[in-house]
Amino acid sequence: MSLLLLFCLAMLGTSGFSAQQEVEVTPETFIAYKVLEVFPRGRRVVITCHSPQAPPPITYSLWGSQGTKVAKKVVKTRDLASFSINITLKSRPDLLTYSCKAVSPWGEHSASTKLQMYWELWTKPVSQLQATFTLLDRGSGPRVEISCRVSSGSPPITYRLVGKDGSVHMQQRPSYGQPADFSFALPNTP
Repeated sequence: MSLLLLFCLAMLGTSGFSAQQEVEVTPETFIAYKVLEVFPRGRRVVITCHSPQAPPPITYSLWGSQGTKVAKKVVKTRDLASFSINITLKSRPDLLTYSCKAVSPWGEHSASTKLQMYWELWTKPVSQLQATFTLLDRGSGPRVEISCRVSSGSPPITYRLVGKDGSVHMQQRPSYGQPADFSFALPNTP
């Protein structure tokens, strides 16, 4: 009997929130962020600014709430500007508001709308995944039942049964605190 190599993967759901949010603010300027690292009391985040129609060099400025200039960068190509910042979990939500300003070589200004970061930064990562595998043979052929569960994490939590090649075979998003139960027939081999 050939045994499929599968494993469970649990991850935070992204309903309404994604690992990277991008907002088109004007026809010329974009602002986005992505959480790079999660620490016990903080997060390392990269904020990107991009004005694809502006000719280089472009001077990008990252502004925090209350008109505070956080950083400035000159980009000599059409690439985006990246700003890496550390945020602690004690940061007030009003301090997690950012915007970008782009200035072209001719002095034309383009400002983004405000980017508000909060919910995603405080999500609790999933704890160690526990999986129970049960092999059954009930007359209709061999079956495998897999029960996956994490003891903690911010909902919604998505469980995926992933093959060795990275393909997703099955996926579930059970109610908070409930396990994901997967069941499938094993191929009959002579």
